[in-house]
Amino acid sequence: MNKFLSSVGFVFGVIMTCLLLIVLAIVYFAFSIWVIKVGARWAGYGEIAGGYVILTAGIITAAILIGSSIRKF
Repeated sequence: MNKFLSSVGFVFGVIMTCLLLIVLAIVYFAFSIWVIKVGARWAGYGEIAGGYVILTAGIITAAILIGSSIRKF
């Protein structure tokens, strides 16, 4: 019974960690979109196409998530 509870606790922890990572990725993605739009406006590009903003924010978010997952402590 103790091994079963230990396994259930481990699975619960993995699920909660995954959900937290997904929520943080969405928040960071939204923040990246805002930073890219503001930076483009400050650089004098005015309004840029939404597809380029989404693509750039997606690349930045993916690079940050991959970089943080392979980081050694």
